[in-house]
Formats: sequence, structure tokens, C-alpha cells
Amino acid sequence: MLFHLCIHTAYQNSFFGIRFLCDIHNTIRYHEIDWDILFHRAHQWKGEKVVYLVLYLARDWLAASVPEKVLEQFKPDDFNLELVAKTKEIITKDTDPRIIHENIARLWMPNKSFREKLSLFLKKIFLPPEKLAETYHAPKNSLRVYFYYPVRLKDLLVWHSGRVWRMLRGDKEMQALMTQETRVAMLIEWMKSK
Repeated sequence: MLFHLCIHTAYQNSFFGIRFLCDIHNTIRYHEIDWDILFHRAHQWKGEKVVYLVLYLARDWLAASVPEKVLEQFKPDDFNLELVAKTKEIITKDTDPRIIHENIARLWMPNKSFREKLSLFLKKIFLPPEKLAETYHAPKNSLRVYFYYPVRLKDLLVWHSGRVWRMLRGDKEMQALMTQETRVAMLIEWMKSK
């Protein structure tokens, strides 16, 4: 259960708010945790970084009873306190970063080259035909699937154009949201890296 709470905290909640840390703290407090199983499960699902960061924060902010040896076992080689500072900024902001889709935020990430941003943009429009068929409930083996690419482009424009337009115009609220979501996207990239 603790592993799933850690994953949910990072990927579903995007570290929004402190409530998730309270859930982690109470789970550790009221349940006997088999740390070896947690480590095995995290390793099996390549979630060691996520688990480490969440346990570190729960221990740091709420004094959760996470043994030092457990933290040492999970600690990634590329961990640094700057990641903790960014995560704390995300937690304490009153803007929900989930309002902005992470792929839009990735287009504004300063550490991405134009080529990487263009690649991301094209991959979001031109999904594999199987995924496109699944998204639009079309027959997978039919050539009609390819007619859904213009529909996909139109849908993306409708869904995201307002936010992108506000961002390009320099809307302060939207820029704050983008900054927040960019932090989340960078954090998620770190958690997914090897």
C-alpha cells in the first residue's frame, strides 16, 4: 500500500498539497511496514526515486518513522537537496499544477532543445495508429484511422489553445502555473530517469 501511495503522490497528485504526506505518515505510523518488500516492489517497478523522495519528505516535514537505513537503501546516486527544495515549492504553492498538461509545460522547459520540443509536439499530434484508434474508438485495422489525425490536431487546438495563447501573451497567472508545472515536469523526468 505504501508503494502505491508514493506513486500516486508523485504521478497522480503531482505533489500538490501536503495531504499526501499526511497519508504517508499515517500509513507508516499505523501499519507495520516490511521495508524489504517495499524496496523489492520499488525496484521491480523502477520506482526507487519516487519512493525515496516521498519518504524523505515525509520524514523531513512530518517526522515520519522512516529508518535511516531504509533511506540509505533507496537513495539514488543523482539525488540532491535542490530536488527537495523544488518539491517543497510545489507542495506549498496554492496553484494546482495539474491544470496545465505536463506536455505543454515540457515545451517551455529551459533545458530542452528546440529539436526535443518539436519532437514532443509531433509525437503528441501523430500518435501511433493503434493508440489513435483506441482514443477515438475507431477500428484498429481500418484505414479510416488515418482520417482521425486532423481530428486529433483540432482537438488538441481546442483543448490547449487558450492556455498557450495566455502564456504567449504573458498572462501572469498562466506564467505562474507554467512555472509550477515545469517544476513538476522536471521532477517527473528525474524520477523516471535511470
